[in-house]
Amino acid sequence: MASYEMQGATSTSPSSQKTPLNIHQLNQERHVKNRIFGCREHNPCEAIMFFLFKVITLGLSELLFVNQITRYEVRKMRIGNRRLNYDTSHGFGIIFRCFWNNMLNYLTLGIWYISGQMTVHYYSHLDERIHWAEEVKPRKPTQDEKMEASGSFPNLDEFVVWQPENDCRGVIRYYGVHLGWQRELLYTLMKTCAILTFGFLYPFVHQYYNPKFLEQVRYGRGQFVVIPPQVASQLRERNKKTQINYNVQYSSQYPIIGQPITSPVEMRFEWTADTTDMFCRYFLGAVINNFTFGFFRCCYWYWYIFNFYNDHSFIILDGKSHI
Repeated sequence: MASYEMQGATSTSPSSQKTPLNIHQLNQERHVKNRIFGCREHNPCEAIMFFLFKVITLGLSELLFVNQITRYEVRKMRIGNRRLNYDTSHGFGIIFRCFWNNMLNYLTLGIWYISGQMTVHYYSHLDERIHWAEEVKPRKPTQDEKMEASGSFPNLDEFVVWQPENDCRGVIRYYGVHLGWQRELLYTLMKTCAILTFGFLYPFVHQYYNPKFLEQVRYGRGQFVVIPPQVASQLRERNKKTQINYNVQYSSQYPIIGQPITSPVEMRFEWTADTTDMFCRYFLGAVINNFTFGFFRCCYWYWYIFNFYNDHSFIILDGKSHI
């Protein structure tokens, strides 16, 4: 796990006088990449792998390997150009919770989950094991991109990343999101109707659910910072044994990684797609699937849909914590 007590890059101006990065511009210009949806089956190979794994284990993989599967999924997440991690230690308790909560959910025909009890007794315990990890490797801009972006905000040599005020263990909420029993019941009924209409209503179902889900996801407090080019080059070549030297001479008008966070804000997300966007995306996918005789649905559907979801999940910063 990345250290948050590291020495920051030396700057000629105090961190308290730094200009905060404009999150709206970061979103619009795609300086910040996020992967929230579909982290388990992000590409066709992963979708096939998890399907075969479930068949080989006779459907018991979700129970027996719940910690390993959850860690795999969490490590695939990208939030504000930073990774997350999941603690698998003392995992038998999670396996036991997974077993009896799913059993109760089956016996009560889903009422255990809709009422919020499964979230309290199982999913929230998964969230307690999630914490922030290292930065993703910065993409190296080409010479042409550097020339085209000369004087842009921020400079392409400055990689932007979220710097949390701590590892936020026990603060992050992802699996433990519950919309309330009325909304969860409506969502369940809508999914049932979507199945009965051969998937025609799925765009409307997810357009209802996704904004409400993102409203309740929490990643803790911190700020966006820039990574000096000297540090970015180290990150691109990082391996498990690499020690990153964050203490470099660098001057920037924006906060620099490793400097004290003087005005932390809460990172949240908002949904930016509308119903027309959703319907067109699903309709185009259905057309492609018919032309490929179902191959697209089997191998590329999750990648196709979840990439669309991630592209329409934008970060917003809130100075007041709602945790």
